[in-house]
Amino acid sequence: MPDENILKHGDTVSCSFGTSPGAFQSMQPSGKAQAGETIPLVNVPAFGMCSSMNDPMTLAATAAAQGVMTPSPCIPKVVGQWLGGDPTSANVSGFAMCHCTSGGVIKKL
Repeated sequence: MPDENILKHGDTVSCSFGTSPGAFQSMQPSGKAQAGETIPLVNVPAFGMCSSMNDPMTLAATAAAQGVMTPSPCIPKVVGQWLGGDPTSANVSGFAMCHCTSGGVIKKL
């Protein structure tokens, strides 16, 4: 798999409910992501503000604002590993994604 198709340390990732992208952090000496590198705030950055109504903090902030959508600070809550990678390689494909318990889809930009 060519390097441009691999998720690597420093690559920009985003969440479908976040307001800003962030940099992926790999702990591998090669800098190439492994499937289990989904630790929140270690591998997977915060994405600004979360606009998911499945996020308890966003739901509470919106309720306090009498129903006006009020995003809250993003604290990623990743479920499982990176999905959709190359099964023939230990490296994570640049097309892979992982999911947040708030419903967000996290992937490389």
